[in-house]
Amino acid sequence: MADLAPGGAMPASQSFTTARAHRAGNQQVIIGGARWHVPKGANPSAFPKVDPVGDRLQEMSRDAASKWSSTSLSQAELQAIELARASNRPWQALRLERQARGRWVESEVRNAAASELPDLRWSRVGVDVVDPTTSLKYDILSGTQSNLDRHAKRMKDEQFRMIDF
Repeated sequence: MADLAPGGAMPASQSFTTARAHRAGNQQVIIGGARWHVPKGANPSAFPKVDPVGDRLQEMSRDAASKWSSTSLSQAELQAIELARASNRPWQALRLERQARGRWVESEVRNAAASELPDLRWSRVGVDVVDPTTSLKYDILSGTQSNLDRHAKRMKDEQFRMIDF
């Protein structure tokens, strides 16, 4: 691995793969196995080459997701899902269940990170977490293409690592 450039940025020669380009000009890129959201006009080489906080959040997210089951649904979530099924809207039931899973995983990661990564700033609006030490932003996502695209469209001007599970 090459040394970091000044400011922790990757050398310009660091390669990346465009995973998805959006109509608005923003894109999703893969750098060293990590998925990043890049706003229009931003250079992916500005992302850090080494991101131990993001790597740990990624690990925590996948670990939490592996522990999720439908028994983790709240009574209100179960009722909404059953209502969607009873109304012959299976796609709505699936969407509601995936959203509940995402909230649960994010909550589990937030709780796990509280002791291990206590300086992180969490938010319910915009990106999920900011590392105040590096100013890097992270968003915890289910990893489905529609979920990745929805977040990229909603936050097209934000630069962040997409933590998928």
